[in-house]
Parts: sequence; structure tokens; C-alpha cells
Amino acid sequence: MTTLTAPVKGAKSKDIPKNTNNPYPASLSEAIEAFVDYEDRGGEISGVPELVRQSVVQSIESPFGSLNDLNDPNSTLSLFKAVADRAVGLVIVSGIQNNHTRNAIRTNIKDTAGRIAGNYKKSMKLQWELA
Repeated sequence: MTTLTAPVKGAKSKDIPKNTNNPYPASLSEAIEAFVDYEDRGGEISGVPELVRQSVVQSIESPFGSLNDLNDPNSTLSLFKAVADRAVGLVIVSGIQNNHTRNAIRTNIKDTAGRIAGNYKKSMKLQWELA
């Protein structure tokens, strides 16, 4: 089973292999690395790779608020966080494969994580109301 491989520095989206059988990244880390290396159609590239990595992780985690329950892999928070990680990985890969600008991909990352975190908060509110 082939997965997306991170392109070399300066790679264009056309250089990223499109695998219709398995378009999913093996992990969020792999998708982030592809985003770090991605040069969009406007020629924008990653300035500081470590800041890109931190920004993506922060964009996923900050909408959730407190992450105290992440130590319990069976907690509701852990499950929603895992969904957010997977969804953001797909957003990154899809954005690269469709030659979106880096700014558009960043916006989609934040929107996706925010929607999932919003659903998490709604589910927690519902749990408290039903208890």
C-alpha cells in the first residue's frame, strides 16, 4: 500500500504522487512534512519548518482548550483529537494535491480543527445535560 511521500524542497504539487487507491497520509506528521516542503502555485514556501510544524499542531489543539484528558486514550477528548489529527492530515494532503495556496491550506486546517473541537464541546455539554 503506497502512501503520500513528502516531496523534496521546492517541489510543486504536480510532483507529489497522487495515489487514487490510498490518498491518505500514513500520519499527521507525514502530512505536516509534506506541507513544510510544499511550494504553492504562487511560489510561497515554508520559511522556518519548525514554526510550520508548531503552527499546525497549535491550530489543532487550541480550539479544544484544556487537553488534560489526552493521557487517557479512551477519553472523549482523545477520540475527538484523533479525528482532528486525521482530518487535518487529509486537509493538508488534499490542499497540496489540488495545488491550493499555503494560506488556503492554513485556513482550512484552522476551520477543520475548529469544527471538530466545536462538536467535541457540544457532545460534552450534552453528556452533562443527560447526566
